[in-house]
Amino acid sequence: MNELSKKDLLIRQSLLQMAENGASDCIVLSGLRPFYKVNGEMVADKSLRKVEDRDFEAFFAQGGLTTSMFQNVRSGKEQIDLGYTIDNRRENVKMRYRFNFSAFNGRQSRMRLVARALPLQPPMPDEINVPPEIVEETMAAPYGVGVVGGATGSGKSTTLSALIRNIASQKPKHISTLEAPIEYVYDYVDTMVPVVQVEVGGNIESFSRGVEAAMRQAPDYLLIGETRDMATADGVLQFAETGHYALTTIHISTAAALFDRFSVFFSPEHRDGIIKKLISQLSFILVQSLLPKSGGGRVAVREYLVLDNQMKLELLGCSDTHDIRIKIGQWLNERETSFRHDADRLLEEGLIEPEIRSKFLYVIGDKGGK
Repeated sequence: MNELSKKDLLIRQSLLQMAENGASDCIVLSGLRPFYKVNGEMVADKSLRKVEDRDFEAFFAQGGLTTSMFQNVRSGKEQIDLGYTIDNRRENVKMRYRFNFSAFNGRQSRMRLVARALPLQPPMPDEINVPPEIVEETMAAPYGVGVVGGATGSGKSTTLSALIRNIASQKPKHISTLEAPIEYVYDYVDTMVPVVQVEVGGNIESFSRGVEAAMRQAPDYLLIGETRDMATADGVLQFAETGHYALTTIHISTAAALFDRFSVFFSPEHRDGIIKKLISQLSFILVQSLLPKSGGGRVAVREYLVLDNQMKLELLGCSDTHDIRIKIGQWLNERETSFRHDADRLLEEGLIEPEIRSKFLYVIGDKGGK
């Protein structure tokens, strides 16, 4: 074993042991032993030694990270998100991870790696209980914008990847993705046409530049990993307006918050026009969160709406986003697709405890769900 692989062994070993420990995440901090997150609790791996900065440098050198990139992270100038696959044929192990690599300050600058284990292939929608109405809408609508919302770590990327896998397995369409990083890959699933995956920060500079490039490449479906700025938001709308289907994520806690969140990317004088564009192109809104599951693990709770033409006309008639929020809340309750209805279902099925339901509804401001 050469010197590089010796240094690489510690972090690699901690990643491989995630499954044995039933962990969703591995947190590696310089100067400490690796930690695993098991059912939301941090557990130290006492079988492994403390991690050194040199362990990070060697591990990421094998993953293609240059010395200058490593030094930029170490000095706090940037963070790096990337996908990583361990393919060890001798040990018959193949696993994929999503990494965030950064530095933090204590008494001195220290390195941090947060890794999440990912299946080698994305799930199908029914495997993660994506509402059938959402699945049907992505298959039937010729163009539009589908939005999956939620906080960081709420499973938005998994839901989008499941929808893309479902489309690719049944329709011979040109499908592209813009991701930061690429999490799920489609090489291990049957698709009618290969899915073209582009990594932001690797293959292209930014989401906005990726959307701009996609306009020239004319995919039928485009997954935009996150709408986080004006250029990307504007590109998403333009892509749908030209007769294509865009799927994207955005950080919102409820479906009713979408229009305020989307419009804030733009200057005040343009917001009314942007909201009208979004209403006209919006195909569906789905927002989700992950709750502690009875007996261990986590389970998704969701609220969603699929918009038809009559609903869009009613939203276009609203005077402001406050009226839009009220209208969306009414529809969610009428259709029983609100967070409260889904939390009640999870409670009835014994998937969550009563206190988990109450706490979640309190956090999202649902005063009617006590």
